Amino acid sequence: ENYTFDGWYQGDEMLSHDNPFDYLPTDPMASSRQGESDIQLQARFGKTQCEITVLASPTNAGEVQANGGEWGEQFNVTVDAGQQVSVQAQAGQGFQFDGWYELEEAGSRSQKASEENPYVFDVHSDRVLSAHFVPQSYSITVQASPSCRGNVRVNDGPWGAVQQVELELG
Repeated sequence: ENYTFDGWYQGDEMLSHDNPFDYLPTDPMASSRQGESDIQLQARFGKTQCEITVLASPTNAGEVQANGGEWGEQFNVTVDAGQQVSVQAQAGQGFQFDGWYELEEAGSRSQKASEENPYVFDVHSDRVLSAHFVPQSYSITVQASPSCRGNVRVNDGPWGAVQQVELELG
C-alpha cells in the first residue's frame, strides 16, 4: 500500500517496467556457473506521489492553504501517499465557511468531504478539494407588542403580528 512498482533492475540498469517480466539473459553460456555470477534481478518500488489541490469557491469569498503554506485562491501540494495533509480555509468579509467539497473530474461539486477547518486527512490518492463559502446571513424577527394592537412587516413583506426574514450581510 502507498507504493508503486518502478521496474525490474539488474544493478543500476533498468530492464523493464513490465510486470510480469519475461527475462532471457543475453549470453548465459559465456562462463561456467558460479555463485557470484548468478543473475540477480531486483524489483524496485517507490512511494506513490499524490497531488492535493485546494480551491476557494467562489474565489472572491475567501482563501485556502495546505500544510501551512501561503494563503491564496488555489494551492497545490505533492506528498507521499500515507502522509497527513492539513488544509485550511479563511472566509473573506461577509462570507462564512460552509465546508470542504471533493470535486469530481468534470469539475462539478460533489458531496461534502468535511466541515472541519482545518481538515486533516491521510492521503491515498490525488484529491481536489473546494472550500465552499456562503454569504453571511442573519435572521431578523420583528414582533408587535402587544400583538392585538398592531402588525409589523419587513421590507414591504406581508403584515402580521410576527415576521421573520433571512438577510445577507449588507
